[in-house]
Amino acid sequence: MFYLYVIFFWIMIFYGTSVIDNLLGFKNKLSVNSNPFYIIELFTFVLFLGGPLGEELGWRGFLLPRLQKKFYASIIIGFVWTFWHLPLFFIPGTAQNQIPFFLFLLEFTCFATLITWVYNKTDGSLLLTILFHGALNTTSGVVNNFADFVITHKYTICLIISIIMGYFVAKMFKKDYKKVVFNLENNI
Repeated sequence: MFYLYVIFFWIMIFYGTSVIDNLLGFKNKLSVNSNPFYIIELFTFVLFLGGPLGEELGWRGFLLPRLQKKFYASIIIGFVWTFWHLPLFFIPGTAQNQIPFFLFLLEFTCFATLITWVYNKTDGSLLLTILFHGALNTTSGVVNNFADFVITHKYTICLIISIIMGYFVAKMFKKDYKKVVFNLENNI
């Protein structure tokens, strides 16, 4: 079940955004490259060379279990992860160069919360966090003119992200929510 969630979640977010905006009267259509060979090739490239494999080993494999003991780790990781991408804001042609920094910060704090939830719900599965991150990057690569889409739909995206983040944050604050934490005694 979680494999389907991590693979299709981002596609549903982008299409949901487009549907909501179309219902509100905005006529900017979502344009995607739906060639399955391109999607598989892009996903493979993104997974191994585009960030998810290396980043998730650091963010969720190392940092998250240590921070969850005492802090609300997702917000800290969201900020760190955003600033990790800061150089891309100064490189023409990157999506980050065209997206407002505050929107990127909001998105990545939400993404960190969602990935933390996946990590904890799967007892610390790095494979699923890597696939989730890879699916995000692949979806943004499949959407033609991704930065234009995000800028055009920024208010709807912020609204959807805020609702989703609120839902997952509420789940994380329940007493029976299980966090995967680093315990030095168990790892020696």
